[in-house]
Amino acid sequence: MEEILKTTATPLTDDHYISSPNMGYGYGKLNVFKAVEAALGKDVDKFATFTGQTLISDTDNVPPTIEATTPKKLYNAYDFEFEAKVSDDVGVKSVTLYYKSEVAETFNSRSFELYSGNKKSGTYTVTVHPSDLPVGNASYYIEAVDYSDNKYKTDTIQATVETGIKPGYSNDFENGADGFVFGGKTPMWEVGVPTYGPKISAKWLKCSRHKT
Repeated sequence: MEEILKTTATPLTDDHYISSPNMGYGYGKLNVFKAVEAALGKDVDKFATFTGQTLISDTDNVPPTIEATTPKKLYNAYDFEFEAKVSDDVGVKSVTLYYKSEVAETFNSRSFELYSGNKKSGTYTVTVHPSDLPVGNASYYIEAVDYSDNKYKTDTIQATVETGIKPGYSNDFENGADGFVFGGKTPMWEVGVPTYGPKISAKWLKCSRHKT
C-alpha cells in the first residue's frame, strides 16, 4: 500500500524544491482515485495526462538576461561550478556553457541545470571537471535561449587555467574572488559590498564575509 501511494501521488514542486520527491512535499499530493485503481490491479499508467504551455497571441522579441560571475582565472585541481541567474519574460528554454582550451578548434558545451527559482527567473548551475580544461589559456561564454528562440550570450571571457594558487597569492576581492571556492548549495560565504557591520576603508569596497 505504501508503494502504491508513493507511485500514484501527484508530484509537487515550487521555486525551492524543483524536483520530486523532495524534502518539502515528499512524494506529493495523494491521488486517492489512482491509488484505489492501482490497488484493484488496474494499469494506471494508461491514464491520460496532458502537459504543455499556455500561450497568448503575441510576438516575443525580448532575449533572456544573464547575471553571472565570470572569473578570468580558473584552477583545475578540483571541479569548478559556474552559477548564473537567468530570467526571461516568457520562459528560459536552455542555458549553456561553451568553453574551449587554447589548443581546441571548436567550443565544447555543457548544459546548466535549474537549481532554484523557475523558468522565468531562476539560478542555474553547471560543473566543469579538471579534465575539461587543461592548464593554459582558455575561453568561455554563457548562452541562454527562451521559448521564442531569442538568444543572449555573455562576452567571451579569455581566462587562464592553473593547477592551483602559488606562494605569495593575495586577493583584495575588488575584481572577483579567483582562487576561492564558495562550495555547497547553501554557501556560508559571499563576496560583495557590505550592507551592514563595521565601516571599512574607502580604498576597498568589496570583501568576503561570513553569512550569519
